[in-house]
Amino acid sequence: MSFPIQAPPVRRPELVQPHTVLGIEGDSPGDHARRQALLRYGANYNDPPAYCPPTYEELRVSAAPQA
Repeated sequence: MSFPIQAPPVRRPELVQPHTVLGIEGDSPGDHARRQALLRYGANYNDPPAYCPPTYEELRVSAAPQA
């Protein structure tokens, strides 16, 4: 049994630390704290949403016979 030929690994750019590319010179401490909170606790849009099981109403309607 032979396996298919695999593609070479993807070259990814170097990882960038966000705090090194932001110009934070002359900001107030409040702006600095706000920016730090946004970077640390910001949404990660690559994560899938949490699983929500269907409600009773959704199950009841989906199990109804089609007309």
